[in-house]
Amino acid sequence: MFELKYENAAKGLNHLNDMLASSTTTAYDQAYTIVNDSQKNSNIFNPGENITNMNYNATDTSGPMRVGIFASSTFNPSRIETGCSYFEIMALSGNLYESWFSYKQSLHRSTW
Repeated sequence: MFELKYENAAKGLNHLNDMLASSTTTAYDQAYTIVNDSQKNSNIFNPGENITNMNYNATDTSGPMRVGIFASSTFNPSRIETGCSYFEIMALSGNLYESWFSYKQSLHRSTW
């Protein structure tokens, strides 16, 4: 997927530079306890409340998580807690920890 299309799908029409797909700029930063890891009914025992939940280096997970794990694990399944995008697409940010780069519109080039 082209990066700018991804950004639009993830953040919607009006967004800030450092915004996550859930329209916030902060995410849960504690290690998750995963129940039934690598199973179709896997769940997170300790999700964050009223903050974006996502899989990244601060949550200390061992690999990818199933799509929708945050929707089934949260206490108040809102778009923010589940990490759902502006257009209600799951797992656009936070399913997998990976490198990213930023598109510099003024320079018309990508940087790492």
